[in-house]
Amino acid sequence: MEAFYDDVLRNLRAQPGVNVAGAVMPLPLSGNEWDTDYRLEGKPMPPPGEIPNTRIYRATPGYLSAMQIPVLAGRAFLESDNDSSLPVALVSREFAKRNYAGEDPLGRKFRLGGPSELSSDEVKKYPWFTIVGVVGDVKHDSLESETPMEVYVPFAQHIAAIALNYRMLIVRGDTANPLTLTSLLRNSVFKVDKDQPISAVQSMDQLVSDSVGSRRVSMSLLMTFAGLALILAVIGIYGVMSYAVTQRTQEIGIRMALGADRQQVMLMIAKQAFRLVAIGLGVGIALAIALAFGLSRVLADQLFGVKATDPATFAGVSVLLALVALLASGVPARRATRINPVQALRHE
Repeated sequence: MEAFYDDVLRNLRAQPGVNVAGAVMPLPLSGNEWDTDYRLEGKPMPPPGEIPNTRIYRATPGYLSAMQIPVLAGRAFLESDNDSSLPVALVSREFAKRNYAGEDPLGRKFRLGGPSELSSDEVKKYPWFTIVGVVGDVKHDSLESETPMEVYVPFAQHIAAIALNYRMLIVRGDTANPLTLTSLLRNSVFKVDKDQPISAVQSMDQLVSDSVGSRRVSMSLLMTFAGLALILAVIGIYGVMSYAVTQRTQEIGIRMALGADRQQVMLMIAKQAFRLVAIGLGVGIALAIALAFGLSRVLADQLFGVKATDPATFAGVSVLLALVALLASGVPARRATRINPVQALRHE
């Protein structure tokens, strides 16, 4: 079966517009679906029932590049990692952090599954893997799920303990629409086996979009109401500040009659407006932060990579409201300084 995928990948890589292609196979070990236990060389085994699980994948050398999974330390898989070489593996950053905290994981060995004591026949079935690289973490389930520990073993190294499962082909091209690569994928597969079915063809953007679909609806509603609240706040601030300056038209006329010029009047109004805005923003930000901390658990479930108390958001909204307040006070003040002082003195 491995020869089939080798031929398909060879055909894909020869297609124009294909930058890189790879294959991956999620591995059930000992019938335990995606997860399995592992044993670290030179480290004591945890108590029964507390053996940590990790996800296992068989991958080709092109898989990391196709998925843009970075190699953080060591190296990626090579074509020479096959049955004639020693078993090697790549581990995720989470795996390295949890099992080799403060240590260099490169060169360390671990075993997947199997009893604590192996017979001579079982050694071939459960070999020791040497860690040759540490790669970035990947959330295969959903963005809000916990970061899993993951292990990648070479596709070309046959391991007796690992049962066969379905494969996934990953293709990355230079086309603007990734789904145009579908025909290239189908042709490459049918060229090797015309009876081989292909299913679940998706672009990565579509896959990610589907995984956050329900979240996107709720966040869109939240953003809509937040936008309406911001617009109402802007209108309210503008109206209040404009009304407050209009009420001082007579005072402005008196100051101008006594010799004040327009710049002095504008500066005076701007200082007073800024003082009021500073007080309002100080109280508002304090209340907003308190509310954000109170609802942080609710907001954290809806946000990915953004904190509920994001300082950039508070700063941006504060600057916007301050500009609106200064504009609201500046427009009527500028209008009032243009009228005749005598008319301003008569203003009621």
